[in-house]
Amino acid sequence: MPGSWVRRTLKANEGAVAALKRQDPDLFERLGKGQSPRSATAECADSRVRSSVLTETRPGERFAVIRNAGVIVRPDDRGAGATLQYWLSHLKGDEPRFIEHFIHRKCGAVGAAAAAFKAAETGEHGGHTVEEIIAEHVGHMKPAWDFVSSNKAGIPEEDLVEVFNEANGIAQIANYTLLPGVGVPLKKALDDGRVKIIPYVQGIHEGAHEGRLEHGYPLLEKYGLLQKAMKAFGVNPKHVHLP
Repeated sequence: MPGSWVRRTLKANEGAVAALKRQDPDLFERLGKGQSPRSATAECADSRVRSSVLTETRPGERFAVIRNAGVIVRPDDRGAGATLQYWLSHLKGDEPRFIEHFIHRKCGAVGAAAAAFKAAETGEHGGHTVEEIIAEHVGHMKPAWDFVSSNKAGIPEEDLVEVFNEANGIAQIANYTLLPGVGVPLKKALDDGRVKIIPYVQGIHEGAHEGRLEHGYPLLEKYGLLQKAMKAFGVNPKHVHLP
């Protein structure tokens, strides 16, 4: 029932606030005076993915810019452009500042996109269909699928979707400087080294990587495709902090 869910939420909030006050008694007083988050984040809407929880982020440290299925950075997304512009221009923090781009293993949006693109290539849909609006959204991953399809020699079938996932990470990172309004000043900040983009992959249930973050895109690196993907999507290596 909704009431029990609300009570659970409020009780959890009370506990979380109390714990934060024990750790840092002046935290909320400082937050009341404003914010200066050093990081802006983009991550998937997946309920299993919570960068703030998995990194023990305190209020005021990370500014959420994008949160959608598949972490898609759409060049026509005026909301994301305005939010990133606000962080860049009005919320001053220590430099260099960071755009943290979080993807994760077993992403449903990536899996749906891969299945749809495979079906389009083979004509065998196998009963797999999604609503039009979802198909349009994951369709923004198609350039990454085309890149992987053209470079999949030597990649085992079991790794193909996750290589596509990482390639899509690169493709979406390329779109930050295309966002409405903020593209030009963001590119200048990246060129000047005042902002760096940091990519991560979160494990879900992969042995040693269960729930853990990896810095960079290890499968693209493993198969010799990282630099090739960055070149294909026009990502300046100086803009991205890699291992």
